[in-house]
Amino acid sequence: MRILSLNAWGGRIHNPLLKYLGSTKADILCLQEVVRTSGQPHGWLTYRDGDLRLPQRSNLFDEIRALLPAHRAQFFPVARGLLHDDYGREIWSEFGLATFVSWP
Repeated sequence: MRILSLNAWGGRIHNPLLKYLGSTKADILCLQEVVRTSGQPHGWLTYRDGDLRLPQRSNLFDEIRALLPAHRAQFFPVARGLLHDDYGREIWSEFGLATFVSWP
């Protein structure tokens, strides 16, 4: 049984992350710092805190779930708050833990 636990960094290294996750063949995958934003298309949002700006993949959870169709996916939000799009709009998002378990 292969178990993998990673910090997804909100998807900041999106393409290498998805490529790696698709190749690991993990039976159980546990991720922290995963973003889920209902009704928002796949793309980028920004987390703002004072001068700090962090890119966040708007629906990282859904993208990984699509990448691993043979896994059962669970999302566990630990925080809800506002992210910002390129047009200055505030978008409510969830941030948390995700688990993907291979299922026959």
